[in-house]
Amino acid sequence: MKYYFAGSKPSRSILEEVGAKRILVSYLDFQKDEVETLKPTEEVFLDSGAFGAWSKGKVIDIQEYIEYLKKHKDKFRIYANLDVIGDPEKTLENQKIMEKTGLNPLPTVHYGADDKYLIHYGSKYPYIALGGLVPLTKERPILRNWLNHCFKILTPYIKKKGLKIHGFGMGSSDVLSKYPFYSADSTSWLAGAKYGTCYKWDAQKFKLRDIGFFKEKKTYMRGGNLKLLDHYRERLKSDAKQFLLMEADLTKLWEARGIVWPD
Repeated sequence: MKYYFAGSKPSRSILEEVGAKRILVSYLDFQKDEVETLKPTEEVFLDSGAFGAWSKGKVIDIQEYIEYLKKHKDKFRIYANLDVIGDPEKTLENQKIMEKTGLNPLPTVHYGADDKYLIHYGSKYPYIALGGLVPLTKERPILRNWLNHCFKILTPYIKKKGLKIHGFGMGSSDVLSKYPFYSADSTSWLAGAKYGTCYKWDAQKFKLRDIGFFKEKKTYMRGGNLKLLDHYRERLKSDAKQFLLMEADLTKLWEARGIVWPD
């Protein structure tokens, strides 16, 4: 299982320090001159930024996106199709437009799409993504029902031809230990800077626990972890390491369950 650290543009140096190589960046936010700062050691996933554009009332021009990728695609391990929120047919049309130019974007199926799109992409492609999931993280029963439905349709393709599935915005160990995602991304690791959160990977319970940085300051001080108290960078490094531990254990979990993806 591969975990991509999303929202990492300002914090790539921190990820480099802890040996985290997989990052996700958005075409909407990633400036053209920043492409040249990417290193060969980084495994970069380029999201089209369609959801962010939709939420901000912006429009991404597909021809500009295509030209950008033609020029820079070698910098990215994976690049996503320009999906259209709420319109799976237009999303499929964009997939075909990009493929006709010689590109191979990762197709995405959004929450609520008809089963025919799951079947189409699952049967035709080696690697697809499930999107539109982030709003559902606050509606766990809905998220669970949708993922149950998706994987009921897609699991035969995983077993038959090694289909890989990416989960956009899926950083929860509860989700990733239940559903066989090949890869996922989230900004959850940034909580150390945003909220003072300190994660601890519990390998026994298979869970990322918030060990209560602000609620348990005395514990941190007794333990000598004053760096965590004073420096958000130290919290980010600590949290990133915990997500790497989660990634490694999730990989072992799915291998034990008999699901090993081709790299």
